[in-house]
Amino acid sequence: MQKKPAPRSKPAARVAVRSAKAAPPPSPSPQPLRHAAFAARLRLALTAAKAPVTGATSLEREFNQRYEFAPITPQSAHAWLMGKSRPTADKIAVLAEWLGVSAHWLAFGNEDESDAVPLRGKGESSSPYAARKSTTAGRVAALTVRDSGARAEQMLLKFERLTFKQQAMLLTLADELLLTVRG
Repeated sequence: MQKKPAPRSKPAARVAVRSAKAAPPPSPSPQPLRHAAFAARLRLALTAAKAPVTGATSLEREFNQRYEFAPITPQSAHAWLMGKSRPTADKIAVLAEWLGVSAHWLAFGNEDESDAVPLRGKGESSSPYAARKSTTAGRVAALTVRDSGARAEQMLLKFERLTFKQQAMLLTLADELLLTVRG
């Protein structure tokens, strides 16, 4: 009778030793910030155009009446409003046409970082109230795009939790305060 050889022991696993300095956390992707900035501009355009939108379902309904291709779902509209995603260029063009704003502004904001929201066609108004509202909307959109700090993100998240009426009131109040300070 032959003896079975003793089982071989497994070689010790090599343990990678990490240096004392931990690698910095990966930088945040600019996508969530871009989506959030789009959402802010969309909500501002909806408010400025006095569109009959009270939430994702009404946005979906109003949008699908104007869009000739496959309809969007309320979940897609909710993602747009909450800054989770952005629509494709053809959908942005339909939104811009409906809301009377520039498709470029709705998609990307103001390149020259000016304060005015570029209104088009029927959305244009010569009243001083509309001009002040547009100025405030541009400031909010520019702040969102330019300032990627944690404070701006926290402010944007708090702003997104407000209802449309609360957002409009807050923008009006901020605008009135700015006008008072500038005298």
